Amino acid sequence: MQVILFTDQVNMWKEHLEQGGIYYIINGRINDRKPNFQSVHKEFEIVFSNNTIVKRCNNSFSTISFSNSFVSFEEAFQCTNGIIFDTLGILVKVNASIGDSNRKRREITLMNERCDRQTVTLWGEVAEKDGDILQNMIFEKPIVALCDVKGNFVISTTHVSSVMTNPSFEKAIALQNWHNCMKSQDKDITLMPSRLIKKARKVKIGDITHADSFDNTEDTYRKFNVKIKDIINNDDPWYLSCKKCYKKVSLVDNIATCPRCGSNVEYEERYLLKLELFDEKEHCYITLFEATKYLLGCDVTTYVRSISQKKEESKYYRKLVSSKDKEFTFLVKLDPRIGGDRPGKSLIAEELHEVGKVDAIEIADDEIKAAKTIKKTKQIEEENDASTTHKRINIERD
Repeated sequence: MQVILFTDQVNMWKEHLEQGGIYYIINGRINDRKPNFQSVHKEFEIVFSNNTIVKRCNNSFSTISFSNSFVSFEEAFQCTNGIIFDTLGILVKVNASIGDSNRKRREITLMNERCDRQTVTLWGEVAEKDGDILQNMIFEKPIVALCDVKGNFVISTTHVSSVMTNPSFEKAIALQNWHNCMKSQDKDITLMPSRLIKKARKVKIGDITHADSFDNTEDTYRKFNVKIKDIINNDDPWYLSCKKCYKKVSLVDNIATCPRCGSNVEYEERYLLKLELFDEKEHCYITLFEATKYLLGCDVTTYVRSISQKKEESKYYRKLVSSKDKEFTFLVKLDPRIGGDRPGKSLIAEELHEVGKVDAIEIADDEIKAAKTIKKTKQIEEENDASTTHKRINIERD
């Protein structure tokens, strides 16, 4: 349930109310709920007045069903026109913050049990304070619950948003259990095929490279099966990147200079791999940034560390070299700039997997759907049986 405090009440109670605390609210006023807030009570909200009293409760409080209002990524996509909602996922990526003061922003990426990725933009104080906390927790891959956010394709925080890590309610616990199950099988969820590559339309290289334009298309993703003909830069598939704009920095006396952001900037290693691909009739060039991890099986920091001594002894380098002449399924996002029949055109890969792994995910997904259909049918049959039994009892009593 949403609780509204105006200026006087905020000043009175801001030092006493803590996130996660349990309180008695006395003399609050009940109002009708604001229609834009989907994540709160469907009918009412509480408004503080000058006579409102708040007392802390020391009793335990079960939050197991608290997550009933949290929507899935698919449901979030339907929340348009400024609707406020709650959602959650596994934290898999935290970008550096950009901007100053209230315009500061930071992007994070969440993942669900279907391996869907969802980008969330944190703004202002949430980007600065909560963003720093999430950055320090990234290697744990915690469950992150976001309250009172908005948007669909890209979710954004609002001035009333809050962030919780590893909350103890039903949906969060279920997601954590799934993640623990994947870890027990030595599966890195960030390398698993996403539902996006499963749903993308399958095409040939020529369907993309010879297209005149991709303007005004909602179906922006394509996948295709090709072999790797050549690895253009297998000796150095990474570069030193500015954390803010991703431009290549020059490093002199441990001071990094970015052509866009200036000198003494923060920097990090970032993948940049260029490949030549071919199928039966066509060939093209493709660039991999973060998608390189799908090919090598590790993040860029791990890769750079592994080749620091003898490159040929690195299992990740050997995996890169041995990928030549193997067949992979690539996922790309269409861009108007790659249309037209022009030489030297290059694509950017969003994701790639060995041929067969994506098909395996599709089969598994179909099996899950079939199991859910059977379960739902059985549940309906049981409900019908229970209803028939109840009617029979009433008839016999009559």
